[in-house]
Amino acid sequence: MDDDFKKNNPKKLPVLSYSKLSTFKRCAKCYKFQYIDKLPKIDKPYTIFGKFCHSVLQSFHEYFLQNEIDKSKFTQVMTKCFKEQIKIYKEMTREQLDEAFELIKLYLSYILNKKTEFPNVVSVEEKIWEEVDGKFIYYGFIDRLQLDSDGIFHVVDYKTTKDKKYLVKDDAQIKLYAYFVYLKNKDAEKLRTSFILLKHKSEFMTKEYPIKELVKAKNAFVELWEAVDKEKLFRATPAFNTCTICDFVEHCQEGSELMQRKKSHYGKENAW
Repeated sequence: MDDDFKKNNPKKLPVLSYSKLSTFKRCAKCYKFQYIDKLPKIDKPYTIFGKFCHSVLQSFHEYFLQNEIDKSKFTQVMTKCFKEQIKIYKEMTREQLDEAFELIKLYLSYILNKKTEFPNVVSVEEKIWEEVDGKFIYYGFIDRLQLDSDGIFHVVDYKTTKDKKYLVKDDAQIKLYAYFVYLKNKDAEKLRTSFILLKHKSEFMTKEYPIKELVKAKNAFVELWEAVDKEKLFRATPAFNTCTICDFVEHCQEGSELMQRKKSHYGKENAW
């Protein structure tokens, strides 16, 4: 978190992100390990991969925010951005770089399509630092904000997940981002959002939301924070899918026991 943002909190309110409270929803004990006990966290390979792809696309669109849009330069600029990020993300493996290259190439093909208009990008990685109902500061980043030809603000979020099903159910984060865009554009009657699924040939999952839906998302987030703020026990809710990706499972008795049971179970099956 930037020092300038830390200073911009005279009331000393809690600073929350969507990922912080979604961790609590997934497992309160994991939340405690990460945000209260502040145990060290190690980035997973898929996290690094996602950050790399995001950074390449951020650099690409930043260039055309500052320079004339010229399709003849798209490939050259994207190549330059890709190479620059390789120097930063030195932990990327050869296999990851090869996969990222193919994803970015497909994204570039979409941008170069003659029928595709280059998006009217307003900002990339726009920082959100907003006081919400006097209870907390919301902190986050919008991957890409554009103003579409019909005058509707469009919040875009890049995704490198293979499983797109959960995005259909869980659009709370992108609705929150749209809510904060609305706060700066009060004349808007609705906002548009899109997930760009990089591992699905840059497929778009696009929705439009009336303002009342965005306010609902904000209110739901406030209610979740109130539940977190009142929580005293921080019990574990072990589940194989979540414990598998948890950074703190070795510190958690419930999670460790679940993983051991699963390991023993699969070991018996493999014996056959």
